[in-house]
Amino acid sequence: MFRFLLVALVFGLWVTPAYAQYWQNADLTAMTGGPRAMYFSSMASAPAPLWNAMRTHYLGYDRHVHELVLSGGRWQEADLTAMTGGPRAYPGGSIAIAYDPPRATMRTHYVDENKHVRELFLSGGQWREADLTALAGGHLAAGPLDSAFDPRWSTPRTHYICTS
Repeated sequence: MFRFLLVALVFGLWVTPAYAQYWQNADLTAMTGGPRAMYFSSMASAPAPLWNAMRTHYLGYDRHVHELVLSGGRWQEADLTAMTGGPRAYPGGSIAIAYDPPRATMRTHYVDENKHVRELFLSGGQWREADLTALAGGHLAAGPLDSAFDPRWSTPRTHYICTS
């Protein structure tokens, strides 16, 4: 039996600030030394106003959540799964990111290899991990998820397709 692992590069496209008329592109994985992304997995980006940065999270071929962060005019990479000791992502799984203003933190949600919705959050300058499915008594994930901050109720929200 043969197994194929398809990997891809993470590229960025942006408009130059001067008159917003010139689009540019760059291989962010090569610039940061980050691993290649897993084919057919998702990626998510969000501004991080507290850090005056832009954060992009993606699933690497190692099934870890990786962060590419643009701060101070320079892209950097971090393996958030390794940093937090969290479980690997479900192959081809979904990922979502949002900034949580009242708690001044970034929240990244992904589906792990056991189909649990996991959260990676930045607290006290360190990334931490939580199993939201277990904490909330939720159903197993069966598809994509999405995350956003709800200003009406001043809380983060994640919606996902489940098995039940």
